[in-house]
Amino acid sequence: MGKYKLVVTLERKIPYFQLLLAGSAFAPQKQKFIEKAGKKYGTAAKYTLSDGPFVMKGWTGSNLTWKLVKNKYYWDKKNVKLTKINFSVQKSQSTSYNLYQAGKLDMTTLSASQSKSLKNQKGWQIKKSNRTQYLMYNFKTDKNLRNVNLRRAIAAAINKESLVKTLNLADIAAAFPDFLAKNGLTGEVAEAVSDNGTGLKISLEGVSAHASVPWEGKNGACLLASFLQAFPFTGRAKNFLDFAGDLELEDYYGEKIGIANADPEMGKSINCPAVFRYQNGEAEGYIKSNIRYSRGTSPEKMCQQLNDKFGAFCQTTFQPYQDFEKPHFVASDDPFVKTLLSVYEKQTGQAGETIISAGANYGRFFKNGVGYGPAFPGSLDTAHAIDESVSLAELEKSLAIYAEAIYELSK
Repeated sequence: MGKYKLVVTLERKIPYFQLLLAGSAFAPQKQKFIEKAGKKYGTAAKYTLSDGPFVMKGWTGSNLTWKLVKNKYYWDKKNVKLTKINFSVQKSQSTSYNLYQAGKLDMTTLSASQSKSLKNQKGWQIKKSNRTQYLMYNFKTDKNLRNVNLRRAIAAAINKESLVKTLNLADIAAAFPDFLAKNGLTGEVAEAVSDNGTGLKISLEGVSAHASVPWEGKNGACLLASFLQAFPFTGRAKNFLDFAGDLELEDYYGEKIGIANADPEMGKSINCPAVFRYQNGEAEGYIKSNIRYSRGTSPEKMCQQLNDKFGAFCQTTFQPYQDFEKPHFVASDDPFVKTLLSVYEKQTGQAGETIISAGANYGRFFKNGVGYGPAFPGSLDTAHAIDESVSLAELEKSLAIYAEAIYELSK
């Protein structure tokens, strides 16, 4: 109403309306200027208009330096003490900080790691701001999104409760020692600062075991995932933690992931998840499992079982490695095996028997090849351990067995 008065009529009460007016979207603009600039409006300094204490000069739309010059038409110009502000855009925060240190910049923002190390220095300040960010549907290029019912369905599918829950790093750090004590584990948690902000570095030390006997160890990755499940992770991160912490944890025979198989002579297939990777922001996360499978199944069959059960959940297609090795079985009444057992009994004075091993050995390279020692019943098995070793007495006994076995087989 008139030149200097604007009246806004609201459709409903908005108690915080005056606060909304402070947003840039409500800043007044000169209609004639905008219509004249057309699509170029706001793309360079000459296509912008200012009614504040400063006017932009020298910005072409792509250059990295420009100036804010005192606005001589500003209503309160007598109280504006600066005549000019120079802006300089730097492509990295480290470069910007170095220029600040050299006296070439008066102010710069800091990364999280820089802020932590410099917070006790003169000039360090925290500038807080309230901000709301949002996404908008693109009605122009996707006609389906113009359907209000589709948009309502998408809104209904979003777990709004999980969105408002915030991961509390202090809660995670406080709960971790109790989890370690409960499960007889060792580990540590510490604050970690990176360019992405402040987080936690959590390490958990499991107990190693050969992949053929995973129940003799403690899978640290699965246990860590089971701990983190108690906190409000969402989306892909939650799916990954659920899979590792629920399905893979202590699933020694592949029953929970749906690939269980048993052979009357070879026994059950064995599942040992061994390599885990999940990086926030990356398109792919994975778990590599070491599976020792018995007769009656195949890599192709197991992958099909996994695809049927988890393909949609994991948003991937399970595929077998090219170097999958087939189950290798030699019956105990095979002449070759009977000769080896006879030599063992002669050298040790103990009854010989065949056993099934999920561990791979070079015997599989021969049609009737089998693993033959050097571990003895009741001895400590240190194969693939940190201090892999064998006693001299057992080594001498093994050499005698091997020597006679070679002699007998060469006849």
